[in-house]
Amino acid sequence: MSYLELSNETTNSCDYKVYLSSPFNRDNYTQIRITSTDYGKSASSISRYVAYKDAPNSGTSHYVLGAIDDGMSAGRTYTLYAYAQAANGTWYLAGEDTITTLDNSGTKYDYGFRSVEITTGEPYNIGDEIRIVANVKNYKSSAGPDYKVEVRDKDGTLLDRDYENALDGKDTHNAYLYPVLEQDQVEDGYIEYTLHIKADEPGWSEADNSDNKETIRIKIQNGSSSNYNLEIEKILYKYTDESESYADLENNMVLGYDKRIKFKVIVKNSTDSASPDYTVVVYDENGSKLDEDSEPYLDPKDQTNAYLYVTMDKRGTQRLKFVVEPADKSEDKNPGDNVVYKTINFDNIGGGYDWTYLGTASYLNVVASLENSSSGAKGALNWMLNDLKTCNSDGHLAEFKESRYFNNYCKKFNELVLNSNLVYKLLLPGGTKTLIITNEFEEIHYARNLLNRVPESLDRLVAEKENWEMLPYTKAAFHMNGDNGEFNLKFVSKNSQHHEAVYDKNGRLVTSALNMGTYNYVGPDDADGHIMYDVETYYKWGNTADIEGKGSTAELAAAGYNIIKFMKNELAKNHYISYGEKFGLPHIDDTEEIPHVNPW
Repeated sequence: MSYLELSNETTNSCDYKVYLSSPFNRDNYTQIRITSTDYGKSASSISRYVAYKDAPNSGTSHYVLGAIDDGMSAGRTYTLYAYAQAANGTWYLAGEDTITTLDNSGTKYDYGFRSVEITTGEPYNIGDEIRIVANVKNYKSSAGPDYKVEVRDKDGTLLDRDYENALDGKDTHNAYLYPVLEQDQVEDGYIEYTLHIKADEPGWSEADNSDNKETIRIKIQNGSSSNYNLEIEKILYKYTDESESYADLENNMVLGYDKRIKFKVIVKNSTDSASPDYTVVVYDENGSKLDEDSEPYLDPKDQTNAYLYVTMDKRGTQRLKFVVEPADKSEDKNPGDNVVYKTINFDNIGGGYDWTYLGTASYLNVVASLENSSSGAKGALNWMLNDLKTCNSDGHLAEFKESRYFNNYCKKFNELVLNSNLVYKLLLPGGTKTLIITNEFEEIHYARNLLNRVPESLDRLVAEKENWEMLPYTKAAFHMNGDNGEFNLKFVSKNSQHHEAVYDKNGRLVTSALNMGTYNYVGPDDADGHIMYDVETYYKWGNTADIEGKGSTAELAAAGYNIIKFMKNELAKNHYISYGEKFGLPHIDDTEEIPHVNPW
């Protein structure tokens, strides 16, 4: 059944998740739109909407995730509707949900622009990618929230966004934005952009809105006719210390930051006139020249190769600029195709990061770049998994779980699990569906045990009970196996329900593979998702590699037997009731029949 779920509300935004009955791809859908208008069960058009997402050409995921960043005000309740456009052009209601934005009584912060500067040199032509450096200051003495800086055109279309970590009191930091100049943005020879600073954490409100927006105007250079046209046809790369052949240089790919890279730039003269001598140059995002290769003129319709050598001595994301610089620029017919920008993440391509880097904004930018490259969500997920395993083997996992970036890491890991298509429902002839759990998911399944973060004892959990929810015994039945298992109590973290703890009759944390609590990639409140990614995978593989999964029939039978044991043991029931009262669970009604197992 399709549905819409709204979450992570701030004073002016929220996240959305749409679950569709069929995979979100071009075979089934064209687009989804989120709107505040009720168009009924179906409609021929959806003209007003606050967010949308185009269907990819292929894919097996039923989930569509995104954010609503505009049109919401603080302290207001909104009912929103998700509509999916089917292949026949009709819009069908996928679900509705209601959410209330945070009011302005949250923690106040005061971020503002100190300066906004375009560091790309003039002239500016249509098709150019420009670099905007926005210096942001925290004007309060106390630390503020994580934040993002956005740039939008005159129609409000989002062009680029840069996520940054929280600013300490009176601190400043640069955000970098890279919009591309488009013809439809031009008005009277200028393009106008608006930059906006927004909090990226819930519970914060801006104390002074007068300096968190900035508008810039860019004068566009008129084109000119000429005789030749030098253009960059393609860019390839290889490492000089390896014998492998050249590969295409893709946007958002990851290259080794400590390796010498040889770029092969194919330059073409596409006209009937010979070009002048020229130089091919590569610049870093600060405009510093990294290398150049001078070449003689190109004959008409000819092409040749230039070679550039670059070694980056530090980790991070760089927007490299490859440019052909003719000796006589005024004669180039189309100077806009002389320049190619590539966003490259220079990092440790072997993994093994310092654990303090995991979950930071810089780290998540690398992960997002991997996800948007040919590696896809699956490649990005395996990248994060390798770092998590390294963190554990190096003995830093406990420290990482206490860091402020651990939740950011988990949130992205969960998102990639859902988008990796390693677990999906396959539509069979006749309209029935079957769940496919690929063997590749096995390692991801067991990785949940590294992500689980719970108090070491029941007393510790009770001391922070505002963060935890006790589950009814019917939902703890999978964790009541063996002698005295009927005394076990099960808890999940509030809000997300990702973290899960089980404690025995003495209040000790249960860590045995038979009954342990495990991390949920999807919380139990989302029954369909929880069954797909957490329950069915448990049936298949068990909690750890030491104990094989028994399958749904055997596991449900064992859970049913555990409930019978529990209902017949007065001491176990009293133990359950004594803690259930503290967490608001109803008393056990002994007059009712023994209930069925409800593991989710």
